[in-house]
Amino acid sequence: MSDTKQLFMNTTRRQALSLLALGASGVVLSGVPSLSRAFAQDTKKARGQLTIGFSQEPTVFNPHMIHIEVDEGIHFSIFDPLFYVDEKGAFVAALAAEVPTVENGGISADGLSWKVKLRDDVKWHDGKPFTAEDVKFTLELLVDPNFRSWRKTGHEYVRDLTVVSPTEITWKMEKPFAPYPSILASTFITPKHILGAAADKNTAPFNNAPVGTGPFKWKERVAGDYILLEANADYFGAGPYIERLIYKYVPDLNVMYTQFKTGDIDVVGLQWITPDHYEEAKALEGKVVTVVPGSTVESFTFNMERPQFKDPKVREALYHAIDKQSTRFITVCRRRPRATCRSSPSTTIPICRSTNFRWKRLRSCLMMQAGNRGRTACGPRMASSLPLPARPPQATISANRCSNICSNPSRISALT
Repeated sequence: MSDTKQLFMNTTRRQALSLLALGASGVVLSGVPSLSRAFAQDTKKARGQLTIGFSQEPTVFNPHMIHIEVDEGIHFSIFDPLFYVDEKGAFVAALAAEVPTVENGGISADGLSWKVKLRDDVKWHDGKPFTAEDVKFTLELLVDPNFRSWRKTGHEYVRDLTVVSPTEITWKMEKPFAPYPSILASTFITPKHILGAAADKNTAPFNNAPVGTGPFKWKERVAGDYILLEANADYFGAGPYIERLIYKYVPDLNVMYTQFKTGDIDVVGLQWITPDHYEEAKALEGKVVTVVPGSTVESFTFNMERPQFKDPKVREALYHAIDKQSTRFITVCRRRPRATCRSSPSTTIPICRSTNFRWKRLRSCLMMQAGNRGRTACGPRMASSLPLPARPPQATISANRCSNICSNPSRISALT
């Protein structure tokens, strides 16, 4: 197996996004012997362009606002965290001068006191220096109740943020939180002097023209088509070695594969190549196609602000109504079940549509243990003001599964 292929083995979808961006910058690819030799004579000289295909369009460019996976492809290219996790699973310093640990005094033995030393040679894309004030601003922004933050987890325990100097920041944790280093490893630092100046951070101009410290700068976006980034010649890390990085939006996977085959796209990004094209793709001249294992977890999350989902019995009923074997086949195995397919506690495929039964009959059955009564084909059901779930647009649940649950609702709690 080549070193290039090994980089992408055993990666999650999110890690793959970071590897794509880091690879283009040289942080990862500089560790590949053949490429290291090729770039050795022209260190920091960017040339050429790389086009990455996404089947979903990135639309959220502030990394701290609610977003989806493809948006992170842009985030990884433009921004840096304090430190990141490399392809081997080790923490590597980025904006931090060193990864804080108990051994180096960065984290106290009880996990409550943090001290992070920062690099002194980092500039924002507009030329302003990066300092500890930017770190403080970012960590405060993430828990600002007026900001639509995508993740407060871990950050809500941070107390007493103190800028000791432009290159050092300290804080206390309300309680020890073991995952916090991993959370910080995917927390991009944003510029106080730009975003902090906006009256409303949710609608700031920065959100549509981001400024970071990363290997690539924002150049332009053509909505519905592509995003163009250009090399940051002042980047503090290795690279970038690519002059232009293009994220191209191609919603049809067949069209994306065709463009990969013709060379219009260099890398098929987050969606990879569909199995039906694999046999042809691996024989393409000048292309490297690798089958890799994955550990992706597909899931859906209930909107807990809706009253019908507040009742645990409703959520339990919906969980047990899912035909997990079929959805596992569709979302994971794609072509046929294999031993490498892993079960998942939930699925991204919406719950119910089938020509073999009526959604109204199913949802009535599912609501029985939630305290609804009345009369349905499944039996008595109490009248209630609790709104029933609306019919989803798609489904993959089996008619037999529905019939079994409806004929004996008590099985809902008994199923494991």
